[in-house]
Amino acid sequence: MVGYLFRRFFFLLVIVITYTPVIAQVQDSIISSRKDMNVDELNKKLLDAAYVGNDASVLKFLEAGADPNTSMWNGITPLMFAADNGFLKTAKILVLNGADVNKKPENQVSALVNAAFNNNMDIAELLIRHEADINDTDSYGISSLIYAAAYNYYVLCDMLLYYEINIEIQDKDGTNAVMAATVVGNYDIVKLLLDNGAQVNNTDHEGYTALMMAAQNGDTSMINLFLNHHAEPDHVNKYGLSALHVAIKNGHLEAVRILVNYGAEILLHDNTRYTPYVLAKKSGNREMKKYLSSLKVKKTFKPTIDRLFLSPCFKLNTGDLFFGSEIGIIDENLEIGLQFGYFSRTFPKRILIKSDENISFQYWENRTNLEFGINKYLHLSNLASGASVDVYAFSKFVYSFGGKYPGSDQKAKSVTKVVPGFGICWGQKLFKFNLGYEYFNTGIEPAKKHWINLGVSVNLYLHKKELRDKVIEWY
Repeated sequence: MVGYLFRRFFFLLVIVITYTPVIAQVQDSIISSRKDMNVDELNKKLLDAAYVGNDASVLKFLEAGADPNTSMWNGITPLMFAADNGFLKTAKILVLNGADVNKKPENQVSALVNAAFNNNMDIAELLIRHEADINDTDSYGISSLIYAAAYNYYVLCDMLLYYEINIEIQDKDGTNAVMAATVVGNYDIVKLLLDNGAQVNNTDHEGYTALMMAAQNGDTSMINLFLNHHAEPDHVNKYGLSALHVAIKNGHLEAVRILVNYGAEILLHDNTRYTPYVLAKKSGNREMKKYLSSLKVKKTFKPTIDRLFLSPCFKLNTGDLFFGSEIGIIDENLEIGLQFGYFSRTFPKRILIKSDENISFQYWENRTNLEFGINKYLHLSNLASGASVDVYAFSKFVYSFGGKYPGSDQKAKSVTKVVPGFGICWGQKLFKFNLGYEYFNTGIEPAKKHWINLGVSVNLYLHKKELRDKVIEWY
C-alpha cells in the first residue's frame, strides 16, 4: 500500500515538474494579451484618475501598463490635468513614472505654464527640478513669469527668478513681465522684477514702455518707482507720444506734475498730429488745460481727418417729411466737420403755385435736396456710461429741385439757399444720435420754414490706434 502511494506521488511530481514551465508561459501569454487588448481602456482610466487626483488609481493603472504620456484628442496629458488642478502627489507619481514634463497640447500650454497660470507653485517647482523648460511659452508667447506677474503671484515670481527664468521674455504683442504687472497695478511684483535686473526701458511692439503704462493708469507710485530706476521719460512710442502725453491724454494731472517736475519734455515730436493741449481737451479734464496754460503751453492745433461718418436722417415738420443720408469727415482737433447730404420727400406734398394775384394752382410735388455744409462742434461732457455729449452749429449750402408736376408741363421750382442750424449729439464711439434744428425757407406755399432733424451716425475712426491705451488681451 505504501509502495503504491509512493509511486502515485512520484508520478504526479514528475508531471508537475515537467509541465510547470509550459503553464507559466501560457499564463504570461494570456496576461500579455489582456494588457494589449485593454491598453486604450487603461489609458482612458489613467486620464480620468489624473483629472480628479485619484493617486491610488493613477498608480494602479500605471503599474498595469497605462502610458504616462497618453493624451486626449487635444493633446492634454495626465500630467497637464494634475498641474492644472493642483494635484501635487499625482504629478509626482506621473513624473517618477516617465511622464514627459515638456510635452505640449494643441494650445501649447505645457504643464509648467499651466501650473504657473493657476499658481500651483509646488508643482511648478517639481517640473522645473525634473528639467521642464522654465522659459517655455504658450501659443500667445506668454511665459510662466508673465502669467505670475500679471496675476500677482509674488511668491511664484520669486521662485521662478531663483531658478533663473528669462526675465525679458515678451509675448506676441511685446509685453514682458514688468509691463504685464504694471498694466494691472502689481507694484510689489514690479519692484521685485526691477530689483532682479529687469530692463526698465524695454518696449512692446508699439513702442510703449512700462513707464508709459504706469502713466496711462495715473499710478504715481509706479511712476516714481520707474523714474528712480532711471526710466527714460522722453521716450516716444511709434505714434510720437511719451509717458507725459499719455498721462495728459488720460487726464491724470498728478502724474503729469510728477513727470514735468522730473524734467520730461512737454512738446511732442513732429510725427504726431496731437499737441499737448489737444490731448488735454480729449481727456475732458479742465484742470489739466489750466495746468498746461500755467506752463505756457500753446493752444495750437494741427488739421487732420480723424473720423468718417455716415448718418441716415429724417427732416420733418408738421406738414412735411424728407429722408436721406449725410456722409462726412470730422477733424477732432479743430472740432470741425464737413458733410454732404442727399434727401428726398418720402411722399408728394400738395403745394400752391400762383398764376397771378388772384389765382393759384394746386400740384403734388416731389422734391430732392443736395446739401454741402460745415459743422462746428463743442464738447459738453462725458457720461458715466462712457458716452459723450456734444453740441454743434452748422451752415450749409442747399440746392433743392424737383421734376415735372403730374398732369402738367410745369416743373418744380429750383431753390438755392444757405441754411443755418444747430443741434446736439450723444453716444458711444461707434454710434451717435443726432437731434437738430434748421431754418430752410423754400418760398413755396404752404411748405414750412422750420425743420427738425433726427438721425444716427455710424463712425469710422481713422487714428484710433494712436490714442488707444495699452491693453493685455489675454488678461
